[in-house]
Amino acid sequence: MPTDVAKELEETLLRWKGVEAHRTPGRTSFTIQGSLFSFLTKNGVVVKLHPRQREDALKVRDSRAYGPDKDEESLDDLVELPLETPRDLNQALPWLRRACRFVRSNSMG
Repeated sequence: MPTDVAKELEETLLRWKGVEAHRTPGRTSFTIQGSLFSFLTKNGVVVKLHPRQREDALKVRDSRAYGPDKDEESLDDLVELPLETPRDLNQALPWLRRACRFVRSNSMG
């Protein structure tokens, strides 16, 4: 993923109220109220969605279910969206908003 697109995504998300970025070697993740809602991969951005939203997100061109390694448990609520161009970023932002709202509402108990 181009670094300028990743940087623009991060700057956008950090303007959202309560969103924080966490950097570890090889991954930048985004949380709201301490709960993960998204992270960057080498191909795009992974979002955590409600199952009904997940099916719609999988209709986005070049999106895919984000599968765990064979040793991890199933992660059926994650979708990886491509993030190569500013157009991809614009297409991903509504899904990132949905992911942020979904995780925030679930973390409020």
